[in-house]
Amino acid sequence: ELRMENQSLTSKTLKLEDDLEGLKKQKESEVNALEEQHARAIESIQVAHASEMNDLKAKNVETAKSSAMKLEKTFSKHAKELKELQQDNAAFKKTARKEFDEATKDFQSREKGLKEQIQRLMEEMEGFVSKRRISIDGHIEKETQLEQEIARLTEEMEQWTTSRRDSTARHLRKEEELRRKLQDAESHMFDFGRLVLFSSDTPDKEDFSQMIRCQKEEYDFETADLKLLLGKIKHATERAKKELGDDFDGFKSIALACHGP
Repeated sequence: ELRMENQSLTSKTLKLEDDLEGLKKQKESEVNALEEQHARAIESIQVAHASEMNDLKAKNVETAKSSAMKLEKTFSKHAKELKELQQDNAAFKKTARKEFDEATKDFQSREKGLKEQIQRLMEEMEGFVSKRRISIDGHIEKETQLEQEIARLTEEMEQWTTSRRDSTARHLRKEEELRRKLQDAESHMFDFGRLVLFSSDTPDKEDFSQMIRCQKEEYDFETADLKLLLGKIKHATERAKKELGDDFDGFKSIALACHGP
């Protein structure tokens, strides 16, 4: 009986071991299935994330290019306005100088004439007093007339001087106003003679791009090589020659802006 019971226990033990082995294999199979499912889920998420990043990068590039084109148009407009202001300023200076020289010449001529008249009247008055040819009443009347004429001519000369001083002040104010406008236009001028190459991973890229007041080209931080950068420099050179003509003899400076290691 003990032997039979021992055999029965041995049989049950073997069966339990078989069941345990089967259970281990089943659990290993379930774990492997879960790991594969988890790996497929991670891969799917990574693919979706990469697709979204590419879409976002493409949108950022288009936005940056659109902003750059708008800025270039604005800067070109400012450059044109600056050129017109410079021409107007040169023409005004030329005209103002001519008018000032003519007015000065006329003032000097009239001043000389008035001084000669005053001198002549003074000589007449002195001659009248010295000769005593007429009676005292006539003498006083003549002297009064001469004094009135001298006062009138003196007042006329003072009014002329004041008028020329006011005219000169107006010319100076107009010249200062044009100078301020010229300085304001120069502060917004777009410089085709300089170039900035900036990386695609620059933080706040659109804001950074809008701050640049010269030619700019964006390059891909991950894929750009020397050939690509040289191509962008060549493209900017052609644009500078088109805008500046013979005044362009090479870039004043080329800046390389990047972010990261």
